Amino acid sequence: MLSKLNITDSCVFGDIDDIFTSGDLIESEGGTIRYKIQTKRQFLPGEYQIHIVNDNKIAIVCHEQVDPEKIDKLLKRSDVMGNCSNFLSRYDWMHYRNWRSPNNDRFMKHGGKLFKKIKEQFHGSRNDDNWTICALVFFVAHENMNDVENINFIIEKQNDYVYIMRQMHSGDSEKKILGYIINSIPDGQNGKQSMILGDWHYGNLLVDSTSEKCFAFVFGDFYACQVLSCDLSKLYKHDEIEDICSKNFTYDIKQFLLE
Repeated sequence: MLSKLNITDSCVFGDIDDIFTSGDLIESEGGTIRYKIQTKRQFLPGEYQIHIVNDNKIAIVCHEQVDPEKIDKLLKRSDVMGNCSNFLSRYDWMHYRNWRSPNNDRFMKHGGKLFKKIKEQFHGSRNDDNWTICALVFFVAHENMNDVENINFIIEKQNDYVYIMRQMHSGDSEKKILGYIINSIPDGQNGKQSMILGDWHYGNLLVDSTSEKCFAFVFGDFYACQVLSCDLSKLYKHDEIEDICSKNFTYDIKQFLLE
């Protein structure tokens, strides 16, 4: 079982620049590339765990009481491509990954140290350090960002797709988890499934309708590519297809609890 992450309020997620967000909405001003970047969101307090599902094509970080297979089952039959705040389209995050274009002043101030730490961890696995950085997706409890900024952590490999950021100095017998790093393209492939089927990164957040707080973060472009490449009506009956964007990915969390 992979290590659990304790969340008390909010999390930051995305590429190496996204996690240094102040939390303010960054919105495009005209042009053909439209986006609304908000990579800090409130989450239901509790213990969270990361799961790799759908034949290693999807990563789901969800509350420990939530069944990731139920989330995957819903998203497989959902038209996820829509204009809503809880769907992360290709332009709504990952600008450093896409164009090496940082949006956050805190990244410009502190990101260099983290960049160096990541390079050291993945040294020799790939020829291009920038390419290595851009294959990684971060999910960090916001309260832990001071430890991240000051490199007060070590990186531990859990499997080919998941690394954890663990606090380096702590009085506790087991040093706490600061966040997860998703390795979307395993080193050298070695026959392992990449989470990126196309050219862009997509994701979404599932939100509890009662608390209006997130209970899951989903990364991977499988669901988006499925919608873009085929008609869902060829895979599912009409009444089985979920118009998830009209609900802004908001549901009663009780639908997804482990049984």
